[in-house]
Amino acid sequence: MEAPELNLRWGWLRAVHAWLWRAVNPDRLLGSVTEREPEWSRSDVESLIAFMQSKRVGSHGFPMDVATSPLGDPSNPEREWEWHVPLPSMDYPSQELAKARKKYSDAYPDADTSALLWRVEKRPIRDET
Repeated sequence: MEAPELNLRWGWLRAVHAWLWRAVNPDRLLGSVTEREPEWSRSDVESLIAFMQSKRVGSHGFPMDVATSPLGDPSNPEREWEWHVPLPSMDYPSQELAKARKKYSDAYPDADTSALLWRVEKRPIRDET
């Protein structure tokens, strides 16, 4: 079975089949023709791209259309909001992961670590009394 083609401009293409039958024997298939038509129109693709660009989120967690809005520009006297950055939080699992990676690379300095998959497990504290 042939894999569907991916046309980056128009999206996935679906096959439309047309069957040709012999006039003499309607039970015998003469051949078939497959034509492809786009599932998405040009306006569908343009609308999707515009939606995705409007909802693009920066590393700060805000959509970029909000983050770059003049309504939040500190130099704008008519701005409607201001930005506040609270103190950072500590990501403890990431901290432990960084320690484990460093410990491993110190123990095995020549090891190829490019394909290692690391995971962090949450465990209850053991009472060692």
